[in-house]
Amino acid sequence: AEKVVKYIVETLNNKKVNIELICLEKNDKYSINSSVKVSYITTSTKKESGILKLFKIPYLAYKLSKYIKNEKITIVQSHLFRAHYVNILAQCICKFKFQTQIVNHTLISTYYKYGISSKINRYLIKKLFPKADVVIGVSKHVMDDTIELCNKLETTLIIYNPIDINNINNIKNDSTGRFSFNKDKKYLI
Repeated sequence: AEKVVKYIVETLNNKKVNIELICLEKNDKYSINSSVKVSYITTSTKKESGILKLFKIPYLAYKLSKYIKNEKITIVQSHLFRAHYVNILAQCICKFKFQTQIVNHTLISTYYKYGISSKINRYLIKKLFPKADVVIGVSKHVMDDTIELCNKLETTLIIYNPIDINNINNIKNDSTGRFSFNKDKKYLI
């Protein structure tokens, strides 16, 4: 999800779209082009327990709602589950109307295999996703899985992950790291 966000943000920024990357905390996994505006809701950088992250969701939603109102942001798109919860709750408490878009990259049904954390996530997904203005799945299978848990979704879309064609064209003729096929082996691609 982070790699997709980086690609989307940088592509839109290059097309002179007024875009900003808002992060819940300062954990930079991918470096972003310096021309992109990046803001942080908190300065927290440390790894926190799942329970602490859960209890911080309302606080982060409050901070995000204030930021959205002050900056007059009209659309907020989130790409990870905790960010979805914060995004949707921010809309619920914000006095400034904005559109919430959540992009689901993961099968929610995988949360049926784990303990209390999974139950909490399933509960939050079921209660909060229907409040989003738009729910986007990165594939039909992901969208179908989401709809199965949240059958009251207002607007749903399937938008496949973008592909960086320029990068593929730049590296396709690169001879470093070429793979040599061995005829005596079987390969699964």
